[in-house]
Amino acid sequence: MVQKTLSSQTKHVPVFEDKNGWWETLPQAVPFAPLRSREHTNFVVVGAGWSGLAAAEQLAKTNPDSKVIVLEADRAGYTVSGRSSGVLMAFQNRGEKHDLELTRKQMRLGQFGLDHLRKLATTHNIDCGWSEWGRLYVSAGPDGDHQMDRMLQIMDEIGEVYEHRSTERMSHDLGTPFYRKGAFLGGNGLINPAAFVQGWVRHLPENVTVYEQSPLVKLESQGKSHLLQTPEGEVTADKVLITTGIHLRHLGLAKNRYVSMATYASMSEPLSDEQLNQFKIGNEFCLFATAANGPTIRLTNDGRLCYRNVQKHCPSGAIHAEPLTDIAKRHREAINSRWPSLADLKFPFIWGGALSITPNNSAIFGEMHPGVFATACGGMTMATVGGHLLADLANGNESSLLSDMMGLPSPNKLPPRPFLDLGVKWKLRQAAQRGAQEF
Repeated sequence: MVQKTLSSQTKHVPVFEDKNGWWETLPQAVPFAPLRSREHTNFVVVGAGWSGLAAAEQLAKTNPDSKVIVLEADRAGYTVSGRSSGVLMAFQNRGEKHDLELTRKQMRLGQFGLDHLRKLATTHNIDCGWSEWGRLYVSAGPDGDHQMDRMLQIMDEIGEVYEHRSTERMSHDLGTPFYRKGAFLGGNGLINPAAFVQGWVRHLPENVTVYEQSPLVKLESQGKSHLLQTPEGEVTADKVLITTGIHLRHLGLAKNRYVSMATYASMSEPLSDEQLNQFKIGNEFCLFATAANGPTIRLTNDGRLCYRNVQKHCPSGAIHAEPLTDIAKRHREAINSRWPSLADLKFPFIWGGALSITPNNSAIFGEMHPGVFATACGGMTMATVGGHLLADLANGNESSLLSDMMGLPSPNKLPPRPFLDLGVKWKLRQAAQRGAQEF
């Protein structure tokens, strides 16, 4: 729904009191300068994540004589965009109820996002550890088994090809008897997400200017132009594309339409040859638990284990240091329950990343105010296509893909806090109880 007026101020900036392993293991990139001037531009994109970079790229290519400015609150690749498990998928369903027509739209959108990112990695030779290994869905208890059966039924309905993995084969391949059922799917990419974003932002078209460490503190519409202020500068723009995900509400957008959830990950030091030898599956893997309480575990192609689990309601989007010690302990215990031989393996990195989740797994997408567009889509591939299509929407371009995006259901309205907090807490507790054996 388009708002008639728009004027918002915020002191909110992303907070991360942790050590993101994807970022910390990269060579230090030279930062882009902050905005310290007054600028006028045709388009300004707020946020240099997956949606923001896709939007800026598409705007610049379709408007080669126009200037595009990107404002990033911190460093591109350091914030939410570089904190996922690094699994690029065209489609993800762990057994949730679905509508077949809607699922096919989501698959077309996700496939475009995946293909686009794959092409970028190849064209620009982005050093992100890209792998086509695939993903192995696993279950370790009754809840995971049930979700596995439902997921495979959906895969059959939509024609996805998968391969069953027996308990015995998984035990041999993974070096642990922890898992009971498995199903392998190909067709996805595995990456270091921080490295990809860091590489992408340096290969944008020449008519894009990126300003890092330039958080938006004020947005105000002035007729057909829009004023955006940062701590040290300001931009007036004809059109604004906001791709800040969980931070949309701090600008007065998409209120009560999504829940901010933080998911936490730990990353190890490189494993020794002796430690790696227990994994007969090869020199990398990606395990996806079908149960909501289960983790994503990756053995990266540089020989590190990454364990991602623990979800917390995170309305502010800030990742504070306080809970990290307890979460690191829980991650450590989970690794030991699978691979006791890795009890001495050190995990020097633990971090969190917050994402927006709509109650009906839809996307926030559209024109929120005349000339002001916004998107928040779950997952890196959907975020990419969301940004790309938001640029098309701002340009007035039409396509079948944009029709698919516009045809997704609007996010359902959520109850206000504190009722929302109680509901989220209850759902997390229920998932933990059902999937206690999966953690």
